[in-house]
Order: sequence, then C-alpha cells, then structure tokens
Amino acid sequence: EVPAGTPVAALSDITLAIRAGETVAFVGPSGAGKTSLVNLLPRFVEPSEGRVLIDGVAIADYDITALRSQFALVSQDVVLFNDSVAANVALGATIDPARVRDALAGANLLEFVQSMPGGLDAQIGHNGNQLSGGQRQRLAIARAIYKDAPILILDEATSALDSESERAVQAALEVLMKGRTTLVIAHRLSTIEHADRVVAMENGRIVEQGPHAQLLAAGGLYARLHPCSSAAPEPAAASRPRRRDRQATAGVSTTATRPLLSSSRREACSPHPESTARNSSSSNNRRFFMTISNEACGR
Repeated sequence: EVPAGTPVAALSDITLAIRAGETVAFVGPSGAGKTSLVNLLPRFVEPSEGRVLIDGVAIADYDITALRSQFALVSQDVVLFNDSVAANVALGATIDPARVRDALAGANLLEFVQSMPGGLDAQIGHNGNQLSGGQRQRLAIARAIYKDAPILILDEATSALDSESERAVQAALEVLMKGRTTLVIAHRLSTIEHADRVVAMENGRIVEQGPHAQLLAAGGLYARLHPCSSAAPEPAAASRPRRRDRQATAGVSTTATRPLLSSSRREACSPHPESTARNSSSSNNRRFFMTISNEACGR
C-alpha cells in the first residue's frame, strides 16, 4: 500500500491512437484514470512524462486559446450563467440568433425555449435554476453545437438524469456527435455500446480495448462491469491516494475529424499521417502516447 502523501502517477503505460471521426468510450471503476486521461488533451492537466500530440505536434506548442477552441465539453456538471438563453449558448462568442436557434433545435430544446417569455432572450436564473436537469443538459449540448469544435468530450453527460430525460439528451448527443471525433466517459455502459471502440481502464492503465461485442465476449474487465454480462460483479477500485496527491503521467498525439481551422478558413487537404512517436527518455521505461487524427493543413 502506498504511504499517505506519496505522489503516485494517475496514468502510466498509456499508448492510444484515435482515428478521425472515431467515437471512443472510456470505462472503468472510479479512480481508473478516465477523466485524467481525457483532461490531458485541452491541457487541464499537464503530463509529468511522455508526450501529448495533436497532428504530430506537441500540444504545448499550440496557443492555449487556439488549442481549447478545438474541444467542446459536455459533462454532468453543467455551468450556466444568470443571463439569457442566447448568451448561455454562445458562451462569450458573438450571438448569432439564427445559429442559436439551429443549435437549440439540434439539442431538442428550441420548442421549449420558444414557449418561454422572451424566447432566446429569456433569463434562465442562477446556474439555470429555471430549467430542469434535462433541459440544462440539452442547453449544454446546444452550446457545444454552437461552438462547432472538431473534438467532442462527453464526461458522464447523462449519468444524473432520469430515463425520460436521458432519452431526450441522448438523441441530442447523437446529432452533436455526427462528423466529430468523440471521447465518451460513461458509467452507464448501455449508453456507449455503439461506440466504435471501448477502452477499459483500471489503476491508471489501459487494460483492454476493442468493440463492445468483442470485449463482452472476452470476459475481461469490461464484461465484469457490463450489467448485461454474466461475468463476475464489478471489482472494487484498488486503494488509491486522493486525486490531489496523484500526478498525471501520459502522452498523446491527436487527430480530429475536421480541420483545426475556423469554418471560414477550412481548406481541403489530405489527412495528416498518424504519429508514431515514441518516448525513450523515461527512466522506468513507461510509455505514454495518445493519438487523435485530424485532417488539418495547419494550426
């Protein structure tokens, strides 16, 4: 057992490549490292070893604002502002009413907003307290549609909803995911069965990865976690230090589904070759790589 206060790597031995347009779901017990891994991409945390790359370029070489503009996040913890519906959808960007309406329609929320006094200009209260849980989630989805980023991160986006709200939100998510590279973190495994690939994690490592049916048949960690499996019950997460005592240790080379240029400047070009970088400087021979492919001419 690790002594209290001893720094422990949140991630180790990670090698992962994600293709353009692919939907990848990350599953595993609490504390497995799913969120830590995904948080490396927009540089919410920095790797202590290894490399994180987008289109073969280290993310540290990107302007942080430009880098984060390539990601849209929808999580269970939606942050809304005491402002209008339109302002919450645009989230600091110039408000284009037509685009706001299109985003709300894509999130299955336009009809409700139009019924509100003031419509797009209706005030939603402190942290959206005038909205239900499902409506708050769909507003977050509308925000992601409006941003139109090529890489989408869904972090437990439906975990706090009842069945009826989850169905409405899931339908909106399907619209949002079209044409995007999507990374999904989910506890309700039934919501990610149609992902192109499932990555099962435990204790900061990737234990197995592959399509849903393949992993279910393999009888490994994913099969034990899945509610429809006849395998053993979910294993308890190993004893881990508190998150603040752990260091993020990983590396990523990424490629998104569409150019990393604004829609007004996108140009047709061939996809960037997938990076095959290797880190040979680690003293303990750990390897950390993740790749998301993107058809980008520049950055």
